[in-house]
Amino acid sequence: MDSNDLKTRGFKSWKKLSKLKEKKGINIPKKPGVYILKLDRTFGRLVGESDILYIDSAKNLRDMLYDKYIMGQGVEEGKDIDKTIRRIHKYLKNLGYMDKVEVSWMELELSIGPENDLMKEIVALMEEYIEEPDDIIKDLRDILREKLKEKYEKDHHELPPWNKLR
Repeated sequence: MDSNDLKTRGFKSWKKLSKLKEKKGINIPKKPGVYILKLDRTFGRLVGESDILYIDSAKNLRDMLYDKYIMGQGVEEGKDIDKTIRRIHKYLKNLGYMDKVEVSWMELELSIGPENDLMKEIVALMEEYIEEPDDIIKDLRDILREKLKEKYEKDHHELPPWNKLR
């Protein structure tokens, strides 16, 4: 699996992290979604090649991608922040990957428009049986993230390099 395979899964547009930094993250939505980081070239895997570095999801894409990864908000030593966030920020800032890494994301949100009566009915049913509608989005994010990682691992017999525990 590489970034070309992801076009059919809704990841069509790739943006350089350095460009997002220049624009202060204004193009990144403050919505939940799944995101993928890729390198500007392919590299060898146990089986085949890929350009995918990392697959994950976020409750707020801008907060994760811009505030934490790009700007390093909260990554100072002693702060209570995920070690993966700290590690990826270090790769981007200190190891020179900011100009070499691109990101694509898929927003996940229940949208109810006046033209979508079926969606209104589905959401009404879900609200009747589910206490927190946001849990549905979290579940969708988790399922999509895990399915993408499973596909990557099936194709390459390992996870993307930045998804590995260290």
